[in-house]
Amino acid sequence: MNKSPNGIDLPHLQQVIFNQPHAITNSRAEAILSAISERIISGKPLTPVDLEDNQVRYEANLNEGERFGWRGSLLENGVAVVSVVGTTVRRGSFLSAVCGLSAYDQIVGDVEEALSHPSTRGLLFEMDTYGGEAQGVFDAARAIKKLAAESGVPFWAHANEACCSAGYALASGADRFCAAQTALVGSIGVIAAHLDVSEQDKQKGHKWSIIHAGQQKPDLHPHKPLGNDARARLQADVDNINEMFCSMVADHRGSDLDEIKGHEAAVYRGQLAVEANLAEEIMPFQECLAAFASHLDANETQPTRSFTFTKGGSMSKISLTTEELEEKIAAGAKPQVDAALAEQAATHNTKLAAAVDAERERAVGLFEAHEQSAKLGASFDFAASMKAGHTAEAVKAASWNALADADSNIEIDTEGGHPDPDAKDAAEKASKNKILEAAAKKAFPS
Repeated sequence: MNKSPNGIDLPHLQQVIFNQPHAITNSRAEAILSAISERIISGKPLTPVDLEDNQVRYEANLNEGERFGWRGSLLENGVAVVSVVGTTVRRGSFLSAVCGLSAYDQIVGDVEEALSHPSTRGLLFEMDTYGGEAQGVFDAARAIKKLAAESGVPFWAHANEACCSAGYALASGADRFCAAQTALVGSIGVIAAHLDVSEQDKQKGHKWSIIHAGQQKPDLHPHKPLGNDARARLQADVDNINEMFCSMVADHRGSDLDEIKGHEAAVYRGQLAVEANLAEEIMPFQECLAAFASHLDANETQPTRSFTFTKGGSMSKISLTTEELEEKIAAGAKPQVDAALAEQAATHNTKLAAAVDAERERAVGLFEAHEQSAKLGASFDFAASMKAGHTAEAVKAASWNALADADSNIEIDTEGGHPDPDAKDAAEKASKNKILEAAAKKAFPS
């Protein structure tokens, strides 16, 4: 693997930077491309910035309060500050620390952690970024807005000193957007770059042969000139993502889509951003923080926390303010859950009682049916009938059928003369019992 002497993966950087649409300002894209492309072409090593210096810069405005997540701080006034600093990327890695990057998954994670804290009254984004990767930024921006809305926590953002492109996408869902007097805001657009080193290959005597299947497979290959068709496809991709970008910002800001597109990715400084309807107010970060705390005090914000419980076999969701939830936790009471469980228990007990009554009634009916059958000369096994689930009505019906068969099938041996009456009665009874026994075995086999 081709790495610079300090271990940074150059092919990975090349793949991330080139031939990909990015939501970043043109000036910052040019700076990155100039630095990276020169080293890729010349083979010069990349020198990472000093980590400790970066940490000092990131924490300059967050030197108080409880720290959380990647770059978050919960202040005593209940405002959770999440700092988005440096170039934004889809995934975090060791590069996040060495190069001063902010990863979307880390930012969303910080927001989740901030909003789950019971002391959080408001969420404030401190933005100092010129943007970064387009991939993943729109999902992250929507997730942040949704998390804030569901929690009931007010969400503000402040450009200190830059909130551009992908950075603006992340902050676009804020309820109020403030900016420093010299802050840069906007750049709502998309850019992509292609590096063509084919001429340099010729100068060095290098001739590349690209073997491929699929007409578009070698599109944007750095060792071949960029063809018109490949350029058109890349442009179409850029246009598509730009449409997504402008549509989301218009939706989050409550602006007209044509108005957002009409900025043509312009960058506005300070008051000009307010006039362009991309910010609400100009003030330093600390004043914004104080204004936000005052706003929360004036509105007595009580964010809601949601939890789910089961009732009647289905999932239900309720929301309580932080104060209400803390009271219930302190009291150790969960009335909604307790009520749901009590209702389930009552329903179960009612059904169980009904089943017991029905079984008791069946047992009594069977016993009476067997007694009646026995009096008529039909003998049935009571225990076997109970175990088999027979009903009293079934036993009675079987008894009558058996008796009917017995009456119609009695045969008396009359050979050898006319028997006396007693002998005839005995013969009839014996024959009838045999038929009843056979009928019982047939009706209720063991």
